[in-house]
Amino acid sequence: MTLSNKQNNRNQVANLEKLLAEINENPQKNEENQVLPGNDVTIDVLNLPPRKKVHQSAKRKIIINLKHPFYRFSIVILLVIAIIFFVYYIVGEQIIILFQTEIL
Repeated sequence: MTLSNKQNNRNQVANLEKLLAEINENPQKNEENQVLPGNDVTIDVLNLPPRKKVHQSAKRKIIINLKHPFYRFSIVILLVIAIIFFVYYIVGEQIIILFQTEIL
C-alpha cells in the first residue's frame, strides 16, 4: 500500500467514526406512528385463518375442454345456428325471399 491509500483509509475510518458518534447521540425517530389518510385499516396478522380454509371455498371457473373433436364440432354447430337465428331476427322474412328468387 502506498502512503496516499493509507491516508484515504484513515480519513474514511475517521469519517465513519464521526457518523457513528452522531447516530449514537441522536437516535433515529420511528416514523411508523404517522397515520396517513386512507391507511387506517389494521390487520391482525396473528389472528388470520389458516390458508387451507381460506382457499378451500374459492370460486371455481368454468373450464371448457375443447380437446375432443365432438365438443369442438358441437360448439361450432351451435354457433352457426345462433348466427342464423340472429340474422333471421334482424333481417326477417327478406332473407327467405332473397333465396327464393330465381335467376334466369
